[in-house]
Amino acid sequence: MSGEIAGAGGASVGCDGLDRARRGAAQIFARLVWLYTAGESTSIAEEEAERLLGSMAYVLGVRSLDDPAAVAVLACDDPLGAFEERRAALKRRAATTVEAWREVAAIMSKIPNKSLVETMASIAEVPRRYNTYFSAQDVPAEPTYQPHGFDGRELLGIDAVELWLDAARDEAAWLVRFSADDLTRVLDAHVPGYLDANTSLRDLIEPYTAELLLDD
Repeated sequence: MSGEIAGAGGASVGCDGLDRARRGAAQIFARLVWLYTAGESTSIAEEEAERLLGSMAYVLGVRSLDDPAAVAVLACDDPLGAFEERRAALKRRAATTVEAWREVAAIMSKIPNKSLVETMASIAEVPRRYNTYFSAQDVPAEPTYQPHGFDGRELLGIDAVELWLDAARDEAAWLVRFSADDLTRVLDAHVPGYLDANTSLRDLIEPYTAELLLDD
């Protein structure tokens, strides 16, 4: 993610707007550095600076600070306030994952797939783990289990968690159509390594759906 506010990216804003955007970006970045170093320094290593700039861009909802949408926010009268509003919105989204997690946990098959159990445990900790100041772009969980239809390769931050939960909810609703005993019987017969697999349980069992007995 770029730390520059380039003329090409926000040409429609105008020179004065670009200057204001640069000052706004500098204000926010200085605030993040101050928080990151607990007020003890005004400079950090290049790698750390890139991480903070990436977090800043994610909070603003853009891939790059050159994005015209970022420039428009940064050029406002109160860039720090605008940044904090967006950061608070991310915190609220992280908090709402608790309810979504409970919905998934209530209906997800109790098959003790190691990856699923560990992923669910890590997602339960998202509100506590999610650092919207210094690493908002990082996924605040370890979603090693891949529910049916989920592809997290291009996803960042809380977006990845929300989409994982959506996919897991859909998968759980599909699996709950069958009894746990029938699911286990078919998996034992055809996919002996399923307890250690990262692959969706639905994807593993779907080729053998005809062998399952629907719950009454």
